[in-house]
Amino acid sequence: EEEGGEALVALQTAQRGNNPNRDLAFALNWAKDAAPGASLETGVADGSEPALDTLLAKDQTPLIEVAEDFNWWLTEDQQSNPTVQQTLQQANDSVLPSERIDAPVTGAAWWIDPGEKAHIRWIRPETENALLPALARVHAAGELNLGEDTRFAGVFRTHGLLVPVFDLDNTVTAPEFAAPLEKLDARLAAALDELAGSGDAAQLTAEEQKSKQTIIAREVTIR
Repeated sequence: EEEGGEALVALQTAQRGNNPNRDLAFALNWAKDAAPGASLETGVADGSEPALDTLLAKDQTPLIEVAEDFNWWLTEDQQSNPTVQQTLQQANDSVLPSERIDAPVTGAAWWIDPGEKAHIRWIRPETENALLPALARVHAAGELNLGEDTRFAGVFRTHGLLVPVFDLDNTVTAPEFAAPLEKLDARLAAALDELAGSGDAAQLTAEEQKSKQTIIAREVTIR
């Protein structure tokens, strides 16, 4: 209470279930009545949680703030503990430089630099059945990239969404990819419109079907 009375809820924890929607609802519901200073030992939903949409304010848009490290999670007194300092340093050393690209595109594009080369991971809201044929059409046209010295690396799946990944030169800053993302977003939007409302088997050409199989084979593993 002396530190403001805020309750902090995390999803990226050591123990978590297979459904982040339920885990978040479980943790939020617990935090509503938790005593000051209390910690939830495990955030895995047990079935007692209400529906998540009953806990969230529907008329508010969440503000996302990207932190450079984990220092914000602890108070200054907690950080002065030598044991905590060591653990915190290990956590901070594991952080990869990342930045959301400020571009008016569908979904959210994140730039990340693991070291040798950078990547853009583009979280899109469309279903896989809609997005995959559109990606295939743009790929077959040779336009599934973000400009010179970039390469479409493949896709990965997360919580029902398909996420395209692009390899980049890590000497190019994240904001420089805003314009290329806009151009690619327009190409994908056009392909989505062309393919809307019909199965891709009848819509895709033989070359586009080949591109679709190539994309399926290029499933990226995120570590």
